[in-house]
Amino acid sequence: MSKTTLSNSSSNPMSNRISRRQFLKASALVSGATVLAACATPPPAPSAESPAQAAPTIAPAAGEKSLTVWAHRSFAPPADDVLIENINRWSQQNGVKLDLVAEIEVPTMNERTVAAIESGNLPDVSAISGGRVALHYPAKVYADLSDLYKEMADKHGGFFRPAEQTATIDGKQWVLPYSIDTSLMYYRQDILDEKGQKIPETWEEYIAVLKAAQTPPEIYGAGIPLNKQATDGESTFSMMMHSFGAHFVAEDGKTLTVNTPEMKEFLEFATGPFYESGILPPGVFEWDNASNNKAYQEETVVSINNPASVLVWALNNKPELAKVTAIKSLPAGPKGRFAPAGTRVAWAVFNKSSEEKQALGKDLLRYLMEPEQFEPWISQAFAAPAAKRYESMDVWKDPQRAGFLEGAKSGIMTGYPGPITPAASELDSRVPVVSMILRVLVDKFTVEDAIAEAEKVANDVYSKYN
Repeated sequence: MSKTTLSNSSSNPMSNRISRRQFLKASALVSGATVLAACATPPPAPSAESPAQAAPTIAPAAGEKSLTVWAHRSFAPPADDVLIENINRWSQQNGVKLDLVAEIEVPTMNERTVAAIESGNLPDVSAISGGRVALHYPAKVYADLSDLYKEMADKHGGFFRPAEQTATIDGKQWVLPYSIDTSLMYYRQDILDEKGQKIPETWEEYIAVLKAAQTPPEIYGAGIPLNKQATDGESTFSMMMHSFGAHFVAEDGKTLTVNTPEMKEFLEFATGPFYESGILPPGVFEWDNASNNKAYQEETVVSINNPASVLVWALNNKPELAKVTAIKSLPAGPKGRFAPAGTRVAWAVFNKSSEEKQALGKDLLRYLMEPEQFEPWISQAFAAPAAKRYESMDVWKDPQRAGFLEGAKSGIMTGYPGPITPAASELDSRVPVVSMILRVLVDKFTVEDAIAEAEKVANDVYSKYN
């Protein structure tokens, strides 16, 4: 009945419009977006039985129901298995011929989505993450899911704030939020205890504690990537930036606030005391999104900033490491403590599909939201639920997992302190924070020149949408 391809590969007003060409150009940039830093050791390359590309869809027989679904493949394979099983079971129970493609979310699925929007050859249902919902919105490809959103909110106790903000654009809901992700700090509690150190509360303490705890070259303090390809690094340094009171845009989501004393203070700290402390391993300029996970899994760093994927991996593969791991919120800066939050998975139904297919898509999403399907999936996944109903599950009583739920509920999103907008999502895809840091450390820019360049990039992006 179904065909599955697993490949390795508050209101938010937005009344301004951009052209289709501008949208496609912007969307092409987002393959490296840091809407959510969610990474782990990549799964192995697909075998011959699991081809890298979807096979051609066979046209259904006359009168046969069919549906094309694109799902995210995550870094938690057991959860992926549950999701695919759930979707296949729905198709079998409802007599629907299914064409199911599961892709790695960053960057393969976004590249596939951008190409589909450009060609008009869209699936009927697709998973979309975080700020990409806003980024793709100007193309006007989403079906209005406001009624389904309200139905699911009423049935499942409402949605947490990041999920509500992701779904709501121009007063309507265009996706159904499914899960929310956040990143927290991991610490080797056993090493800290051995060195007589406590989990740090501030970024200054973070430097001091990890410098005292590390034993280079065997074990370094902080496994934080420092290049444009590794989005975990952008997420970490963005939270540090916000903790210094520095932001790219104001609360109105339009006024740029890049060149400020707070931004200078942050950049001087990141490129000075933080980098010069020696707590970063020598190779962080070449790390990708799996490198920080690998470093922690191989026990060569004391601390990393990551979603729950590393914890899930350790519980399944190295329980002795999980046992000595402490997970806490990110350190605080002069202006507070911040953690990222964003919709890990949101389901979209596309308006080019027939009314029958849109109805089938909505029925599938209702099915996936039910406890019988959702609870086994979220228990194996590393994200938190988008619907409030599921915060009472036993998994969130575990001290190591509880912080991820709280972070997902209260964390900040792309565009902070403003709303999620296409401009904020595009700027995020440019990796602006790490770009400033690299300009200073690698290209020997002054702090002032690096900030001036970042301001120009931000102005170029935001001017397209105003």
